[in-house]
Amino acid sequence: MISTTGQNEEYFGDIPANAHVVPWIPYAEPLSHINLVVCHCGYSTLISELISGVPVLSVPFSADQVAKANRCLALGVGSVLAQ
Repeated sequence: MISTTGQNEEYFGDIPANAHVVPWIPYAEPLSHINLVVCHCGYSTLISELISGVPVLSVPFSADQVAKANRCLALGVGSVLAQ
């Protein structure tokens, strides 16, 4: 698992061995090695996922993210985690 939060690992304390926290990463690099992306359905991440063909589990927080997440669900390219 990779988390791009704008924060370094030191901010979070103990991180599990299978997780990596980085402030930022070019999305194209890890997308060829993963099976699922969990995100808030922001534009940049979503476009990268759709181009790579990696399915998305959306956790939207605002109106435009909800609309994009629901569209992914309707197109069969992702799922939406209910809040």
